Formats: sequence, C-alpha cells, structure tokens
Amino acid sequence: MPRKRLGLERIWADIEDYLVPYLHLDPHERVLYHNLLRHSRVEGRRTVCVSKNGLARTACLSITCVLNRLRSLARKGCLRVVDRGYHGHVIEVLTPGEIAGCLPSEVRTPGRDLEAANCFRNPELREAIYRRERGRCFYCQRRLGPKIVTLDHVVPLAQGGNHSYRNVVACCFECNETKWELAAEDFLRVLLRKGRLTRRELAGRRAALKALKRGQSMPNLHKPERLKAARTAELIGRQR
Repeated sequence: MPRKRLGLERIWADIEDYLVPYLHLDPHERVLYHNLLRHSRVEGRRTVCVSKNGLARTACLSITCVLNRLRSLARKGCLRVVDRGYHGHVIEVLTPGEIAGCLPSEVRTPGRDLEAANCFRNPELREAIYRRERGRCFYCQRRLGPKIVTLDHVVPLAQGGNHSYRNVVACCFECNETKWELAAEDFLRVLLRKGRLTRRELAGRRAALKALKRGQSMPNLHKPERLKAARTAELIGRQR
C-alpha cells in the first residue's frame, strides 16, 4: 500500500538534485543517509534507534567508516543524535526541505518568478532550457547528445552575468570551452571565421541573442508528453 506520510518521489528527487551536491555527500554518506531515512521517515517516524554494528552490517561498511560518516552527516545537518544508550543511538533524520539552505527558494515556492529563478541550480529549469534550444547548441547549432551538452552563461559571471533564463543557454562542450569569457557576439564571429556558421546562420544567432536579452525566449516549464520519459536532466547535469 503506498505511503501517504511523505511525498517519497519528491523527497528522493530533492536528495539527488539538491542535498547531495549542496552538502557534497560522498558515496558512504549517501548510503548511510538513505539507510537511516528508509528506517525512519519512510516508516512514518522522525527517529530510528540503530547500533553501530547493525548499521555497519546493513550498509555493508566497516564500523570505523560508519562512525566517521555519522559524525560528518551530523556536522552537515542531515541528522541529529537525540540519545545514546546501551542499545544504540537514537537518530533523528532530516529531509532536504528541513535542512536550512538546501532547497533553493524557487523550488519551495510554486508559481515562481522566472525572472529571478536560478536556471543552473533547478533541474526543471535546466530541462526547460534544453527544450527551448530544441536539442541544439545555441551557438553553433550542432545537434546535442548525452556526451556533448552543457549550460553556458551568455554574459559570463565575471562580467556581471547571472543565472536567469535570459542569460543561460544550452550548448556543446566545444563551444562552452572555446567561448570562455568572450562576448557572445564576438564568439559568433569566431564561429563564422572557422566555418562553423554560415552568414545566414550568423544572422539567425544574432536575432536569437536579441530575443534572449529582451526576455522573448522564456522557457516553457510544461514538459511535452513525448519527453516525459527522456532523461534530459542527465544530459545537462554537467555544468561549468
């Protein structure tokens, strides 16, 4: 029977999308966190009583590793040791939404303002940016695939750029590496000189840049039915 105490799909997505990168959890910390969450919050309880030997056995880790990782998870705010006793430790496990600063504000608040949203940090917005570019590199129009896609700031952060949809585009790794801190207009001319863009394509890219700056290229957060099963978040998970 499905449990109604937690939105488990949302919790697990938040763990992988936000908690792990936010707190830099290593593989052993992830194993312990998932194990403790499984035997506490998933069961409808805030706490779980565990022994170091039992936890080491179920997590397939050494006792020393378990103790070290429990301490690091406590320091990072993922759990609290409520009590220590002869039978083990009573541990309170926190979900991503209960850990201060873990979830960005645009994830907590429905109907978020896209103008202020961080397109780099939010997986839903990263997917929307990828769909907006129709699966092609914004700069050279190369078809993007699982191994050649990333996100780029049109105006580099070092030059005052931000993470909004007006300044974030999907592009191939080659363009991302080559553009570096060049202005987008200058980089498009570099692509023309290298023969990677025709003059007609250059005009189209310049028009796309102007539309982006004017806010006319707002990403559509509605995921088309044919893309629901696609793992576009993985395609653009690697960022600079």
